Parts: sequence; C-alpha cells; structure tokens
Amino acid sequence: MWLVPKLILDGLVIAIIAFSINISMASILAKKMNYKVNSNQELLASGFSNIFASFFSCVPFAASLSRSLIQMQSGGQTQLTSGVCCGCLVFVLLYVGPFFEPLPHCVLTAIVIVAMKGMILQMHDFVTYWRESVIEGIVWGATFSSVVLLDIDYGLVIGICLSLVCVIFMSQKVLVTRLGRIFTTDIYVESDRYKSAFEIPGVVILRLLGGINFVTKDKVVKKIAKNIKAASQEFETQFVILDMMAVSSVDSSTVKAFQQFNKDLKAQDITMKFVQFTEPVRKVFQRCNFFAEFDESCLFPTIHDAVLDSVTLTNNNGRLKTSFTNLTDIITLGSSSTLNSLSHKVSSKL
Repeated sequence: MWLVPKLILDGLVIAIIAFSINISMASILAKKMNYKVNSNQELLASGFSNIFASFFSCVPFAASLSRSLIQMQSGGQTQLTSGVCCGCLVFVLLYVGPFFEPLPHCVLTAIVIVAMKGMILQMHDFVTYWRESVIEGIVWGATFSSVVLLDIDYGLVIGICLSLVCVIFMSQKVLVTRLGRIFTTDIYVESDRYKSAFEIPGVVILRLLGGINFVTKDKVVKKIAKNIKAASQEFETQFVILDMMAVSSVDSSTVKAFQQFNKDLKAQDITMKFVQFTEPVRKVFQRCNFFAEFDESCLFPTIHDAVLDSVTLTNNNGRLKTSFTNLTDIITLGSSSTLNSLSHKVSSKL
C-alpha cells in the first residue's frame, strides 16, 4: 500500500493517455470503415483488459497507431485479424527480433514513419478546421503544438482546457434579431437578411437565440432595448414580441431581469408578449412567479397570432400613432394594393 501514493498520479496520467489513444484510434477507423463507436464499451474493454493483464505483470497497454493502420490497409476487419497480428508479433519478438537489433535507429524510425503515413498526413486537417471554424483551428493547432513540443499528457490537458474555454465562450453568446413578415404568408424572417421581409409599424418582433443566464441577461436586455429604440425612430412602438423558441435555458436571475424590463416597458406604454415558450423555460418562469405580474394572455403559440392580437388591440384602442386604417388587411392578406397604399403613406410621413 505504501506504493499507492507514489503511483496513483502517474497511473492516472497513463490511464487517461491510453484511453485517449484508444478512443481516438477507434474513431478514426470507424470514420473510414463507416461504423459507430461506443465510448463506454471502449472504456470497459480497456479497464477489464488492464485488470486481467495486471495479474501477469503486464504493462498497461493502448492501441498501436502503426499496426492498427497497417491492419486496416491490409483489409482486416474482424478480431481474428488481431489474433493473427498478435501471433506474428510474438514470432518476431521471439525469433526474428535479433535480426533487427543491428539496424540503425534511423532505419527503424523510417519503418515506423512509413507505417504511420496516414496519421502524419492528417496534419492537413488543420487547414480544413481553420476554414470551417477559426476556434476549432486554434484548438487543433494549440493541442498539436503542445503534444509535439511538450508531451502527450501536457498536450491533452491544454487541449481539454482550451475546448472548455471555447465552450464557455460560445455559451455566453446570445443573438437578438429583428423579424419581419413575408407578405401573403405567416412566415417571419430576419429583416436585415431578407429584403422582402416587412416590419410591422408599431410592433417590434425579436427572436432570441441561445441560453440566457446571470452572465448574459443584462446584455440581452440591452440588445432588446436597443432594437426597440431603433424601431421607434420611424414609428412609436406599442408592442414588443419576443420569440423564445430558440432559447434553450434560463435561470432565476434572467426571470427577474425580464420582470424588471416588463415594468420599464409598461412605464413607456409598451406591451411585451412572449411566443413559443419551450417547456423547460416556461417551468422556470412559472417557478419564479413571473406570471403573477405578467398577464398570461400575452403568451402565444406563434408569432403570427401575437401580431394579429397586437394589430386588433391597436386598431380598437386607437393607440396606433401612424393611423393606417388598412393595417389589419396588410397583416392578414398582404395584398399588393394595401402594400402600395402603405408604402405611399410611409413615404409621405418620412
């Protein structure tokens, strides 16, 4: 037992590196041979094999990069091939090994490099990853450089840490986009990407994408307020519709931020509406008593339902400052005549 404290750290590092090599090699071969890999099964196989081998004074094992690639290139696909390969290896170690002993190390290195030609050529993947995603290219390049310059264990740690940092960084990015309606349809798309998308006067439609938490809530609220301010430069905003379908998660601080923001909008005579709450997000809002102050009649299944309700309330209450008498026709029918009429009235007001 006195050896355990001295060996536990090195053993843990060896186990992580061995499993990383095993699962990486299995993933590479699975991609080329078109089959799936179960990481849990690979972990169990490695664990039981090392436990069994430890009773016979065997060293920890991992996948052989060179022999695995040679076996694949020679057409081997079953475990019987591994048995034949192990038999040949035992024969070489027992009988043929002495003939390789006088060979210079450079010759042995050349044999290994030729066998691992396919693995070495994967360095070209860096260019592909960089073109597809700069972040993935940085992670790949930093991990590769760390493994080559430092060691495998340091490279793995650096690669894992960089990946976690990138995941955290990407999770803090929440998009807020303005939506407009495609005429003669009930489809709402990003107005800055589609020229045919028409933004309804007095109604600001925003789509939120990503998870909102205590880190991003203030940024999201500021983006919403910025879009409302930009839309109010042309027409006074009376309704704000938030599409929550792409919001994956929220926390209690996010709900409190929306409660305060709703109060601020009410003070400006602006009504906030929510569309397409996902069930996990709705439950968080409900547990935080958001609907005790927020009217549930402002929850809608689709954006178009919320727009129709806003237009009806606008026309009935006389709150629409732009006074388009045929606004409801534009929303429901989208006819060319009403569109032309609206365009002339907008031009005259601008």
